[in-house]
Amino acid sequence: MSTNFDYTKHIINREPRDVTLQIGEEELVLKIRDIPKVKKDQIVAEHLRWDAEGGTRFDTGAYVRECLKYMIVEAPWGVTTDAFLIQLKDDEFYSALEKLVPTAFTSKASNIEVPKVKKE
Repeated sequence: MSTNFDYTKHIINREPRDVTLQIGEEELVLKIRDIPKVKKDQIVAEHLRWDAEGGTRFDTGAYVRECLKYMIVEAPWGVTTDAFLIQLKDDEFYSALEKLVPTAFTSKASNIEVPKVKKE
């Protein structure tokens, strides 16, 4: 079977990369790895709760922390842990880190057109 489909365009880069964040007048250099969709979905599922009425509650803060712990491979503070992240007092610093995290939910699915099925 021959195909021109290039699957390599659809997989993450396994090698960590350097990212420079601007925090005030300072630059912070981190080594991060991309998060695969399956891992991201797993983290989303762990922080999504259903209530008795069928509604949902999503813990955004826990989602961001889990993603950051997975993604940050090398940082000046060493290993990125909950203990480190929950003691951050600077909104600007936390917001810069938060921008590294992929959006938990996307609306791409709503753009998919579902073909109508004929009843016979």
